[in-house]
Amino acid sequence: MIRPYFAYGSNMDPEQFRSRCPQSRVLGPATLADHRFIITTRGYASIEPHVGSLVHGVLTALTEADEAALDSFEGVRHCIYRKDSMVVGLDGGELTALVYVDNETAHGRPKPGYLERVLRGARHHGFPPHAVQEIEAWGK
Repeated sequence: MIRPYFAYGSNMDPEQFRSRCPQSRVLGPATLADHRFIITTRGYASIEPHVGSLVHGVLTALTEADEAALDSFEGVRHCIYRKDSMVVGLDGGELTALVYVDNETAHGRPKPGYLERVLRGARHHGFPPHAVQEIEAWGK
């Protein structure tokens, strides 16, 4: 079974994602409406509801094995991240995708080296300049 997955953090970095999910297939850049990108006090990316905002990310097709690997990396069993289903935009259409959301909601600073992987992914997938700048601002 293949499941759409919306990545918005370091899993957008092609090298990192390929090593974690070798059977996955990138479908392309996508967006999540009425949410914004944040860094939590854990030092990693998450999203939070925010009317009028847009999170840029990457949609991939995950195999069951890839999803199991991501569950482990994202700490689902330990309630670090939770799995949600959200409607994302892709090529003018919409579809429901798996999204990992940190259970921590307080804003914080990125872990050393983390934001660079997120930015590498954003640039690799051709995010608009304003979206890259929003991510960069978390490092200042």
